[in-house]
Amino acid sequence: MTGTATARWRAWSTEVELTVTVPALLDEATRLAVGVMDSVDAACSRYRPDSELSLFTRSGLSSTPVSPQLSDLLSDALAAAELTDGLVDPTLGHRLSELDGPPLGVAATLSRPVRWTDVSLDDGVLSAPPGTGFDLGAIGKASACEQVVRVIAQELGPDVGALVGIGGDLASTIEHPEGGWQVLVQDGAGDPADRVALTAGAALATSSTQRRRHRVGADLVAHILDPLSLQPVQSPWCTVTCAAVSCVEANAYSTAAVILGHQALPWLAERGVPARFVNQRYAVSATAAWPARSEVAHV
Repeated sequence: MTGTATARWRAWSTEVELTVTVPALLDEATRLAVGVMDSVDAACSRYRPDSELSLFTRSGLSSTPVSPQLSDLLSDALAAAELTDGLVDPTLGHRLSELDGPPLGVAATLSRPVRWTDVSLDDGVLSAPPGTGFDLGAIGKASACEQVVRVIAQELGPDVGALVGIGGDLASTIEHPEGGWQVLVQDGAGDPADRVALTAGAALATSSTQRRRHRVGADLVAHILDPLSLQPVQSPWCTVTCAAVSCVEANAYSTAAVILGHQALPWLAERGVPARFVNQRYAVSATAAWPARSEVAHV
């Protein structure tokens, strides 16, 4: 390998960064990444009334065949919910819309709160209580990262290494520069920083209570909801960063950790998850699996 090249742009109200190990293929890799993100957006965006998932919510139907793209996204979302015992629940769309819009409609038709266990996906057919409001925002970003590196490997060849980051979620190909993908783990410019090296297709996700926030009255509150209270979390953590074999898994763990609060560190430690925490006073703590040196391997 003779070097890397990087493209940066904004999408989904966040920063996107794509680095490849073959500079001559950066434009083509960027085109592939944009195509994946457009497909994800059309399938599940809560902010698009014409997205496939928004249309299902407003249809009043209890089941419908869905596209392969939406099927993959819902599979990831339900897997994340199961992995976190429902802490990361994709059925909180109506409540999130109350906080930041736009309204999804038909919430009044729901006779009771919907949970992820009310949703099923069988052979490409989505079933859910009529009017269920979905939000796949966090998992959608993570799933898009995984799709981008997978498509780049398929279309440009397995010898082309790629690292993609979308709003705090990072996925990488098996192929990587010598020494791994060097990643700075830091939310804000003045926050405590760490540097890790992603190798062997490892993924990283950071969930933050500092970046995206909603205004409720005079208060700015976190965009992450507690699925039990349906209120924005008041977490002791500014950020939680987790490493995993997939970006979806890393994102599920980091989001759940913000919701769990002080219970998160032992919860992740029990599961052997490499995790780094920054609290509201900017003190750093970590699970034993978080690397003492600059290396995050295929965990």
